[in-house]
Amino acid sequence: MKKLLTTTLTLALIIPVMPLWAGDEKKDAQCPETAAACAEAMKEQFSKRGWVGINMDYDKETHATVISNVVANSPAEKAGFKNGDVLRGLNSVDYTEENEMLLKEQYASFSPGSTATFKVERGGKMLDLEVELESIPESILAQWIGQHVMDYHKAEAELAKATEEGNDESP
Repeated sequence: MKKLLTTTLTLALIIPVMPLWAGDEKKDAQCPETAAACAEAMKEQFSKRGWVGINMDYDKETHATVISNVVANSPAEKAGFKNGDVLRGLNSVDYTEENEMLLKEQYASFSPGSTATFKVERGGKMLDLEVELESIPESILAQWIGQHVMDYHKAEAELAKATEEGNDESP
């Protein structure tokens, strides 16, 4: 299985940044903003987003999205999600590649205090799990921003490091 996103892809998601089915390939993409501006924009954007609290993998062989980790004390844990659950739907939208845009719209509507209903498959049985979304914890937000900076601002960081090393040299 391939990680959809590293860190805690906790379904508040960085959906606008990365497609659901993308896997973890980066293709040398760069963010058009500076790292500082981007970090501030992400902080602002995600302060209004709801958080579920799961990591997931996309299995290319079975075309299934599988929960690989339920974050402790998260809304997902409270709702009864388990590692190994297979996502099959979100708010009556089937979890398929064909519905990627509809699913993105669902995720974009997540806000703290709202609820979302996930259809999951567990042990061959279908379950509906209703989750009350919470604000994204600062530790999770820091992980997401840090990962984005590492993935999409590497050249900027390398230039800053080289400049700093050049300034540190004594005559």
